Amino acid sequence: MKKIVVKLLIFFMPVFLWISLFTSLDPYDYWNFFNDYRGFEEGIVTPLPRMRKYLNSDTSTLLLGDSRTAYVWRQMKTLGVDDEYANLAFGGASLKESIDLFWFAAEKRKPERVIFQISFYTMNSAYALDRVPQVVDQAENVFQYYLNFDHNRLAFNNLKQWVAPIKVEPEPELPRAERRAKELEYVSVPCADYSINEEMLNGLIEIAQYCNNEGIELYFITPPMHRDFWDQIVDRYELQDELDYYKAKLSQYAPIYDMEWRSDIIDSEDFTDGMHFDGLVREGYVNLLITKQNPYCRIWEKGAVI
Repeated sequence: MKKIVVKLLIFFMPVFLWISLFTSLDPYDYWNFFNDYRGFEEGIVTPLPRMRKYLNSDTSTLLLGDSRTAYVWRQMKTLGVDDEYANLAFGGASLKESIDLFWFAAEKRKPERVIFQISFYTMNSAYALDRVPQVVDQAENVFQYYLNFDHNRLAFNNLKQWVAPIKVEPEPELPRAERRAKELEYVSVPCADYSINEEMLNGLIEIAQYCNNEGIELYFITPPMHRDFWDQIVDRYELQDELDYYKAKLSQYAPIYDMEWRSDIIDSEDFTDGMHFDGLVREGYVNLLITKQNPYCRIWEKGAVI
């Protein structure tokens, strides 16, 4: 019997070693042991670490959206309110993915408040990514997570960096005007043949009706855009009617705190490109998320601006 136990220990030793190493080097901190936001950094375009953090918390306020909402966690941490919000927004999120994440979260426990970021860009039928179902399986099944090749590859890269650190010099940052020009080229392609994604719009309405029936506070938020986007995208492709249409329809079911309009903020130098921002614009956006207050915000209710 003793020999069998020894043989089993020898046999499973590599497995125990791998599990220990992977857990300590896990790129997304699956068990939230370290609480270091390692999976929240800019450039990470998977909701997995945020989903795991949500599952390991009792936070009752949900944040949903794309990168413009995903990366406000630093400001919220500075303000000391990051633990009060489950930030399920992530870089590149489509409306379909944000809707799926809402239902994922709501099935686990009923939230008290939902702040849902939307925009004309993600409302486009051409923007239809659908990556959440696969990630849900990994978030809920530890075996799928630990056996995933990409996760092990990233953990191995972390090990190499720990053993023999390699200093990588960041690429020179382009001037903001040049970054806006590059992004305009990219965004122009799907916006040239723009159409409202009615299926996703109805999906948002379904969420609003659910929240109303369940006594959950819900409001939508739209982030601001730089003037170049208004001139070269909205005006060029005559999209203003589409913007007004989706806001008028959706606001019949839940209020929209709208910064996606031609306010004075569109000329700010705090836009890092056409749709992303830092500095005072981000501070104001965070304030809107938390307090529903921003001097550049207008409110849509019952189909119209109030």
